[in-house]
Amino acid sequence: MLRSVVSALALKAALYALAGAAPVMADELEMQSVWHEGNATSLHTGLLGLDDFTDTALQQIGRGLRLVDVETARLNGARGYAGLFTEGTGGNRMQVVEGLSDFRDTMATERSGGLMLADFEVFRQGPRLRWVGVFLPGQGRQEIVAPLSIARFLERKELNRTRDLQLVDVEPVRVGGELRFVGLYRSDAPPAVFTGFRTRPNLVDLRDRMRRDGWELFDIERVVNAQGRDVYVALWRQGPGAGQVSRFRTSAEQLFFSGAQREAGFRAIDFELRVTETGVEPPPDPVEDPIPLPPNPASSGFVNESDMRIEFQGAGDIPLFMTVPFRWLPE
Repeated sequence: MLRSVVSALALKAALYALAGAAPVMADELEMQSVWHEGNATSLHTGLLGLDDFTDTALQQIGRGLRLVDVETARLNGARGYAGLFTEGTGGNRMQVVEGLSDFRDTMATERSGGLMLADFEVFRQGPRLRWVGVFLPGQGRQEIVAPLSIARFLERKELNRTRDLQLVDVEPVRVGGELRFVGLYRSDAPPAVFTGFRTRPNLVDLRDRMRRDGWELFDIERVVNAQGRDVYVALWRQGPGAGQVSRFRTSAEQLFFSGAQREAGFRAIDFELRVTETGVEPPPDPVEDPIPLPPNPASSGFVNESDMRIEFQGAGDIPLFMTVPFRWLPE
């Protein structure tokens, strides 16, 4: 009961702290989770500023919980962080780093202390990407791959599988207006299956089929498609987990829903955030999945019938683009 009260206060404080003097049309935070069976304690925080989130995390660690999943978003112009905590032991750290090179250095430093990257977030701030990492006890090899198109991301996944590196976390990020994917690979993880892009109803249908074949859902990532609708990419591993995917709820609704789930014998293992404008309903889910277009070549694409775009690697692993008219190209 005490932990439920603490969680409620954290959620309420987060909403007031980030909303401030709320405008008529303020942003609204919504949350959803993946649930497996189990009696272990798990709880969410609200969206907090970095300092407040760090203080809250230290309090939860002192109560025997460990941060296992972090999400970040901007609410009413201010960036905040939310976390999922579950029962655990050993070291637990979170680092916020600018640039992929420095983030890889941070991974190496934490690895020397017996901690490995277990979860990460990536977001754009100015001209560079910022990286948020959650570190937990582990051993083995680890690798994080720069943002790639979906075709190159899948190629890298298969290549790493031959090196005994399995995908354990994936994050979408928009670079130059295009959707890219970042992957975290570890040698101490079981084989994983990657699927996408499905609406929530279609993801639930797939979940049922995967469970019958002995696979459990352990990670989802929300992506907004060209029609403005939520679709999901997902990671699966062998196991009997229920893989319940809750719908998006406001922070207050999520608090009470989480309590009911705990009473029913479920624990959250993963969660997602969505920030929407109050009073504006998101578009409904389509009945069928959109038919995917074939991928463009790895480093170039056709803008229209008269132009070709070429991609270059820029500073901070952010691609740069150049558009060249076809008439400039040799026959």
